[in-house]
Amino acid sequence: MGSSVYNIAVILGLTMLVPSEAITVERTLIAVDIPVMAAATVLCVPAFLTGRTLSRAEGAAFVGCYIAYFAYLMLART
Repeated sequence: MGSSVYNIAVILGLTMLVPSEAITVERTLIAVDIPVMAAATVLCVPAFLTGRTLSRAEGAAFVGCYIAYFAYLMLART
């Protein structure tokens, strides 16, 4: 877990210092994508606390959520 924290904190922070202009963030990122990421994180916690393994049903539920989110992204962008 240490390298993940390092990559997020240091590498992302350093790359934010490079551009000479402000980085624009789309409204859909704030309105849709960030809440979906937060919900996925919350959904992962109970699944990983049950013996640190995923059952087939839990895995299928996560894949189904991913497919639904991907379909939403494709339909919203067209």
